[in-house]
Amino acid sequence: MKQQLSKFEQRGNRQFQADILIQIGSIYANQGDYRQTLNYYKQALEIRREVGNPQRVVFTLNNIGETYLALGDYQDSLNIYNEARELQNQIGDRAGAAETLSNIATFYEYLGDDQLSQESYKQALAIFRDVGSLLGQAQILDAIAKIYQRQEKYQDALKSAQAAQDIWEKQGNNYGQVATISTIVRIYESMSDYPKALIAADKILSLGEKFQQTMTIAARNFEVEWSRLPGTRQEAKAIMAFVLDAFCFELFDF
Repeated sequence: MKQQLSKFEQRGNRQFQADILIQIGSIYANQGDYRQTLNYYKQALEIRREVGNPQRVVFTLNNIGETYLALGDYQDSLNIYNEARELQNQIGDRAGAAETLSNIATFYEYLGDDQLSQESYKQALAIFRDVGSLLGQAQILDAIAKIYQRQEKYQDALKSAQAAQDIWEKQGNNYGQVATISTIVRIYESMSDYPKALIAADKILSLGEKFQQTMTIAARNFEVEWSRLPGTRQEAKAIMAFVLDAFCFELFDF
């Protein structure tokens, strides 16, 4: 990868240099070396500003914001996100601004401030509705449901999660459905309503055949466990944990 970077530097192809720098930074991020990640992202940002592509600048700013967040540099993270949002507003990228607001909401979640997080999510939701982004709406509704769950506002949580689930279902997005059904399962579990939690978990099975073979095998294993269900709360929770781990581990980057 660094050899490719050297070639693009020699050729003077600045845009490809920035692209390679982002890729190298992402590799370091996957390794947990966020200081090196930040170093490469900042180099890419400098080039992209020089080239003058505002959308790529915004993309890089958001990457840097996430990296600062991972490092625990919260104020730097928020400053970068706000810079990205300001640039998006300048160029009229409303959907992108909503995504940045979602990142800001995640930032506040890291700080444990559910109120500010929810406010940012709701601002993002309003924009996604305005621009007609169903994907953005569903993801935000699911995130808001999780906050309501933590606040023990279970009916609000269920309402928000069900709204997300309705969107996924209409779109035929099976991965989204599984992710949000898992949220619904956990809400019912928090309410100690284990029968409804198990019913919701069972819906995941009906989607199992549409996923990769490993998910199908997990579904079959779960069916065996389901047949042995003795009905106690602890065992019900164990089975729910099994199905959620089996089906949702790879599904949150849908």
